[in-house]
Amino acid sequence: SKIEENFPTSRLVPTSLYQIAASYFKLEKYTEARKNYEKFLDLYPRNPMAAYAQYAISWTYFHQEKFPEGELASRKVITNYPEEKQLVLSAYSLMGNCQYNQKKYEEALKTFQTLTENYPTSNLVPVALLRMGECYEQIKKENESLSIFRRVVRDYPGFERADFAQWKIASYFIKKEDYKQAVSELETLINHFSQSSYLPDAYYWQGWSFYKLGKFSQAASVYSKFIQGVVWMYNVLSGKEQKQFNILVLAWTNGSITVPIDFLFWYPKHSCDQYKTKSELAIELLRKWWFRVPSKGLLGDGHFSTRKLLNFCMQTRIPFVAKF
Repeated sequence: SKIEENFPTSRLVPTSLYQIAASYFKLEKYTEARKNYEKFLDLYPRNPMAAYAQYAISWTYFHQEKFPEGELASRKVITNYPEEKQLVLSAYSLMGNCQYNQKKYEEALKTFQTLTENYPTSNLVPVALLRMGECYEQIKKENESLSIFRRVVRDYPGFERADFAQWKIASYFIKKEDYKQAVSELETLINHFSQSSYLPDAYYWQGWSFYKLGKFSQAASVYSKFIQGVVWMYNVLSGKEQKQFNILVLAWTNGSITVPIDFLFWYPKHSCDQYKTKSELAIELLRKWWFRVPSKGLLGDGHFSTRKLLNFCMQTRIPFVAKF
């Protein structure tokens, strides 16, 4: 840097060199960042920012997926700077993740266990517990993993990944084919974590679990939530309200043969982002196909006789007959 070249004895030189390294880090140029952090440590090993430089070096390796080097660099933070309590805590977490990504599950388990025991009030504890649960899974200690995941949900219900722990609990019982308990655990996930990204999976496997238990009506009800666009409709053949898809079909017929050409799903307002009426969907199909398939006119159900559709037919000179 210019400060280092022109003012080599200035007290600003260490700060300048550290900031150069930090700037490379922010630009995700991790090799350049690491070189500058290492230079900083070589020149100023007793500087108050030395521990932070070593910790940043650990992260440069992690971002580059150089996990063995990241593990060693993290261990240096723990060994060389024990007085930096918060930094040592974070280094344990990073070292554990480096070990996990090397499939050193037993070692990762011990690292995360040390973190939870030495820093029980840290906000990194639920993160470490999740990793411990995954480590137990990997070494085939499923009962231990279940216990850990239950602890996360019980003790840290507001944790941003508590839904993942609940999903893991449900998955445990699905694998064991204990479908009754699986239904209960999936219900907890659905009710307590309404914004979870695991909801589609939860609905699917709850439906499957009901099916395996022989509870077919409950399975159908759950699957209808899983599949977008399923609505209650009156079935004229059965005379009952049933959950069905609402589909608009454009077909060609000569009176004796009917050939489906295309279709669109209609979704209620509450289940879609961009609501369209059935008439608007019908117009979409007509614009796409009318001039590509030779036809003499359009035959539609009576409820399609809307002003919008009739105006479209008049403008495009499509003869329209409504069937009531």
